[in-house]
Amino acid sequence: MARAGQSRSRIAHPRDHIALGTLVSMFPPSMVRAAVEQAGAKERRSRTLPAQLVTYYVLACVLWHEHSHEEVWERLTTGLAWLNNTRLGDDVRPPVSSSISDAKHRLGSEPLTLLLKYAAVPLRGDAAGRWRDRMVVAVDGFGLRAQPTKANQERLSGPPGDTGTEAFPQVRVMVGADCRTGTIAAARVEGHTANESASFRRLVAAFGPGTVLAVAPRLFSPAHHSAATARGAALISLAPRSVSFPVVAPLPDGSWISHLGSPPGRTGRPVRVRVAGHGSGTEEGHLVSSVLDPDEASAAELADTYASRWSPRSFLTCLRPGGQADTEIVLRSKRPDGAFQEAWAALAVYQGLRTMIVKAQAAGIHTVVDRLL
Repeated sequence: MARAGQSRSRIAHPRDHIALGTLVSMFPPSMVRAAVEQAGAKERRSRTLPAQLVTYYVLACVLWHEHSHEEVWERLTTGLAWLNNTRLGDDVRPPVSSSISDAKHRLGSEPLTLLLKYAAVPLRGDAAGRWRDRMVVAVDGFGLRAQPTKANQERLSGPPGDTGTEAFPQVRVMVGADCRTGTIAAARVEGHTANESASFRRLVAAFGPGTVLAVAPRLFSPAHHSAATARGAALISLAPRSVSFPVVAPLPDGSWISHLGSPPGRTGRPVRVRVAGHGSGTEEGHLVSSVLDPDEASAAELADTYASRWSPRSFLTCLRPGGQADTEIVLRSKRPDGAFQEAWAALAVYQGLRTMIVKAQAAGIHTVVDRLL
């Protein structure tokens, strides 16, 4: 039975076959099989729901998020049989909902995290989104709503509602996206109650020298600044205007050396930073960077580099139909582990689409898909 906001239709539409064909192109059977085997999720005995098919099902639920579990299953197996090159849809009878739930639980999240990694293909030769041979990475985070079940409320929690009660439980997603290609270079998926600073430290551990992190304003803090620079990465962020940055040493380009307070729990000298004036447009505040030498980067260069973080931000809106907050999807699973799995699947599908778009653009082909992201 379809949930509220979902539709039921047993008539296959050509666009469904096209969507599924795109999914299989993004994640060919060999790639999915490798992810399942590397994750140790391959079934030990013959099952009606093999892990490879369940992986495609979890990904398909992202494509057809507005449809019920049964509808997605029908579209998936019918489409796979129509494609006639995976053999995964052959002679598979519709399982009961509990069987699908158990199969997803056995699969876990790791095959989806591996697909996210496999799908991204770094491309070279395009200077856009790079700064002085460094990769510019946009670091941002957002929440995805989960089902308000007792299990999800207990493990995921959520921000307080307007009435003081708990709102929807949320899965917190934090990503680092290559500003040149828009592909995801690193990601974290955790419950809303997870320590944000700890999540940030684990995320930026994937980066080091040769990387510039353009950090979202909501993630600005002395602790985050220190965590990034400790890895050898340069950092540019936007601090609220309410934060005071005393002038320690003025610089000829109009920027100045200042300092941040010591991160919580630490003592010692404050962290030296460079403040390059104010942001503009939709984001206003103090532009703060770990790049202290104006000969290495002028204030204008820092501002331009930080502005490049807007190019991959479409991953925030592609998870919301129409890009509207009031139409944000709600993850299907009633279990926390299932909610994490769905979040990883959403990131993997985005990764696959983004990589296909970048490859097409590099070949001089402009796709219809690139208008969607």
